[in-house]
Formats: sequence, structure tokens, C-alpha cells
Amino acid sequence: MTLISGVEGGFDADTELYEKEECNSLVVLPEWKELLLTDPSVPARTRRCAEAILKADSANRREEAAALSNTWEGEPRIVSR
Repeated sequence: MTLISGVEGGFDADTELYEKEECNSLVVLPEWKELLLTDPSVPARTRRCAEAILKADSANRREEAAALSNTWEGEPRIVSR
């Protein structure tokens, strides 16, 4: 069986087959107790530190931004999945 994109009976690469849910949590060791950042038992200072880490400008995030802004031979780069 051959799957061809963009033709009748083929597949559509732009269709998302799965829903993605992102959740950040803290793990307390050695008990391996998992706490959501929104959990009221998480101290405010710990929550602020975790949120700052999540918002930090990482090397990966900078590379993604550079890839989106760069062009290749006059055409914009298209980031694939």
C-alpha cells in the first residue's frame, strides 16, 4: 500500500492525529511525590523559581527563533515536524 499526500485517498500531513497536553510539575525526592505547580502546597518562592526556569531563553529556543527568521536562497525556511 502506498500513501501519497495531497491526493484523494492519501493522507494529509497537516492534520493533527493527536492532542498534545503540556503539564509542568515538581517531583520531590526521594519519595518521588509529583506536585503540579498550581498545587497550594508548593511554596510561592519555589513556584516563582520554577516559572522563571520555564520562561528562560534556552539555547534551543534561540535556535528555533533564528531558524524561523532566516531564509534559504531567498525562500523562508519551513520548520518540519
